Amino acid sequence: MTILLAEDDEAIAEVVTIILSDNGHTVLHSPDEKSFFKNLSAQPHLILLDISLSGANGATIAKKIKSDSKVSNIPLIMVSANTNTKEIAKKSGADGFLLKPFDLDELLDLVSKHTA
Repeated sequence: MTILLAEDDEAIAEVVTIILSDNGHTVLHSPDEKSFFKNLSAQPHLILLDISLSGANGATIAKKIKSDSKVSNIPLIMVSANTNTKEIAKKSGADGFLLKPFDLDELLDLVSKHTA
């Protein structure tokens, strides 16, 4: 499965990429909005989107994705340390959320749930 990871923290992106790759997934990493939309054209199976993506608002990006019929069917998980992540994810049309810091098993369970 191909997973689009929108994360501007290089350390987090590196760890998540290693974990997902070790579990058989291909990871497309996007540290900013421009590269995110470029990678989105690859039609990933799942999107992990940081709410605070370098100079961009993840909730706004999520709303754009969910209103675009070409990509709205791709499961989208909002990721953040923000205590309002669940509410933000719900309002933006995301399919789920993951609070930072997260347990790696929690990440893998969520990915498995949305790529099965």
